[in-house]
Amino acid sequence: MKCFVRSLLTTAALATAVTGAAAQIAPQPLVPLTMTSQPGPRIFRTSHVGIFSGKKLSYTAEVSETIIKDIATGKPTASLFATSYVVSSAVGKLRPVIFAFNGGPGASAVFLQFGALGPKIVSDMGRPDRGLVDNPRSPLAVADLVFLDMPETGYSHILPDGQKRAFASVDGDSAAMSRMVVTWLQSHGRLNAPVYIYGESYGTMRAVAMARDLARGEPAIKVDGLMLGGNSLGYFQKGQMPDILYAANALPMMASVAWYHGRIDNKGQTWKQAVDKARLFARTDYIAALMQGYELTQAERDRVIARLPALIGLPAENFIRRNSIVPADFNAELLADRHLAVDGDDGRITHPAGEQESLRQMLALYDKLMGDYAATQIGVAGLGAYHALNPVLNPEWNYYTSGAMALDVTLAEEMKADPALRVMLVQGRFDTLTTIGNSEYIMRQAKLDRSRYSIAYYDGGHQLIAQPEILDAICAFVTQH
Repeated sequence: MKCFVRSLLTTAALATAVTGAAAQIAPQPLVPLTMTSQPGPRIFRTSHVGIFSGKKLSYTAEVSETIIKDIATGKPTASLFATSYVVSSAVGKLRPVIFAFNGGPGASAVFLQFGALGPKIVSDMGRPDRGLVDNPRSPLAVADLVFLDMPETGYSHILPDGQKRAFASVDGDSAAMSRMVVTWLQSHGRLNAPVYIYGESYGTMRAVAMARDLARGEPAIKVDGLMLGGNSLGYFQKGQMPDILYAANALPMMASVAWYHGRIDNKGQTWKQAVDKARLFARTDYIAALMQGYELTQAERDRVIARLPALIGLPAENFIRRNSIVPADFNAELLADRHLAVDGDDGRITHPAGEQESLRQMLALYDKLMGDYAATQIGVAGLGAYHALNPVLNPEWNYYTSGAMALDVTLAEEMKADPALRVMLVQGRFDTLTTIGNSEYIMRQAKLDRSRYSIAYYDGGHQLIAQPEILDAICAFVTQH
């Protein structure tokens, strides 16, 4: 199976992050919110029935518009669209609402909607042309679902009186998406409902910024829980984080993938045992060796190299010939003798070595799938083509935020200000992009109330999939309110 999200723009963005912008010297003042919003005139609704967690539920499917306006001029600057699913009995009640989005920046929410969370999902993530099937474990069983498409993705667009630079930043993006949340809650009579936010990849950064901006907006919205999938907090912003930390924290992912493919012992040890060994080595002997750089003695280098094959599955020759203790390209090297390369998103997936995936072709299938679904199942008309991924804003994106120096600091401040806010890290065991080690490390460095922080793992890569283990964890997280 081919993976359609080998990057979703994130691979290139993460590479830029590690080698790019310098660290901020001091926090900048928090910028004021400059956007307001109102419901747009275009809304499409249909009624449906489905079975979720064994219960028959009637629900409304809806595609609705929000008009973003500039506070100073009053002019409309963007037309943004959300796809939502509301259980009929929920109107006016305190049923939770989950607002979900993907990352990029430049990805629509179609991948979360059809990949894992929606009432209908693709039968095969790599073959969306095979159509949709029922998703009986959808969180719709316990919460209403709202999938938000950022400007210039999905059906959402920046209007003639809007400017790209107003939206192409963490702060501007958060301001616009927060206004979508406020408008949706107001127009659906749900201002008192528990609010949960699920952000994936870059969307984890957006989710934290939105919790900040919703709390200081008008009206103020309290977020009950944040779900951070494919965690990117700390990327792009922590120029002070040495590269050796990324190298060390990559070992648990390498162990995970090597265990799956049988490159290390997967009969006499469990997945957890294999990953725990890599975690321990990474934080002790390995990080100590990495810190010495070229001053590491040959004897010490040899000792480290001798440990790596049993931990991450690469032969000692891989390191000896380059006189290095860091893999040159783990994804390319692990299965090179089989002429296979590990996928850049999900380490369980392989491709013939040297094969170039057709991301554009795959995205076109998702464009068509969502367009056809919206037209036939929700009655959408006149909105133009749907864009699953659109990189138009990405090149000029500003990943720094005002206020705290980085969003892990912002998250800690949010949890301190709101003693009820809970956070769950959602982590794919075989995520080769936002790796298990780095995701866990970033959250360990954040000054969070650990009693309100949890991690939910699933057998998958960077992209959330409809696996019972993780969908049950999401439902449990939401119902704890």
